[in-house]
Amino acid sequence: MKPTTSFGQKIIQFFHILFPILITQIALSAIAFFDTNMSGRFGTADLAGVAIGTSLWIPIQTGLSGILIGLTPIVSQLLGKRRDGEVAYKVMQGIWLSLIVSLLVLVLGALALGPVLSFMDLEPSVRSIAFRFLGALSFGVIPLFGYTVLRSCIDATGQTRVSMFITLIALPVNVGLNYLLIFGHWGFPRMGGVGAGVASAITYWVIFGVALLFIFLAEPFKNLGILRKFHALSPAAIKEQLLIGVPIGFSIFFETAVFSTVTLLMSRFDTMTIAAHQAAINFASMLYMIPLSICMSLTILVGFEAGSGRLKDARQYRLLGIG
Repeated sequence: MKPTTSFGQKIIQFFHILFPILITQIALSAIAFFDTNMSGRFGTADLAGVAIGTSLWIPIQTGLSGILIGLTPIVSQLLGKRRDGEVAYKVMQGIWLSLIVSLLVLVLGALALGPVLSFMDLEPSVRSIAFRFLGALSFGVIPLFGYTVLRSCIDATGQTRVSMFITLIALPVNVGLNYLLIFGHWGFPRMGGVGAGVASAITYWVIFGVALLFIFLAEPFKNLGILRKFHALSPAAIKEQLLIGVPIGFSIFFETAVFSTVTLLMSRFDTMTIAAHQAAINFASMLYMIPLSICMSLTILVGFEAGSGRLKDARQYRLLGIG
């Protein structure tokens, strides 16, 4: 990123940041889209099971990711203040927070998933697929939240095209693995909807690994020294990120929960109705990525300008984003 002097330059830089983020968000939501729709080609019960599993997972994933995204304005302000040497420490604290969040999700999921699904009035086959889908997906929780931290750092530097590139790698990997694991092609086990969970977990490990390569090998991340030195967990640094991230996380959680709650309410109906509803709601979920991407772009640009002390420029970006 660079300072801008005119409103026209701000418009160009805003869309330069926004467009890759929008592509990234659509690609990430497309993973759930392909999971449900490819499962639907295997069977109606599989589509319904994956739909229920996804509806339980997406609000939790996006809400907790929102907490971790709190790292973005912290890093962008440090860069605006030219305190680049502190970035690596903040990112390491973000990694610690992602591990804590991941372990909490895994423990609470292990305790609550069975009772929650039993409480819902689901057909036995749908309940079984939803349970096993989420069980398979859980193996990708740690790398997914770790990637969210690395992506927040990457985006905060203004290199949103890198995040876009990584996520665009994820999409064909996920679709290819779905093809192999859902339908059992090329000698792979025929797992149905559960295969979509396995495919997503593997995909999360892939994008985390690719993000690590960029962090270690590419500029400007290499010069920032990210993850090259161990830093112990700091409660003060974690608290700083939580103060920013928790409001973001709650906002995104309740916004995405609107979609998921309707799907869970639909569980009272038959399997065909659940499947039809999920196929339709996927498109509405993708449209939500437009305002979310604008918000993420503003977080980066306003943070950078505020950190540099250019509050007038920060206000202009605010007006541009709202417009």
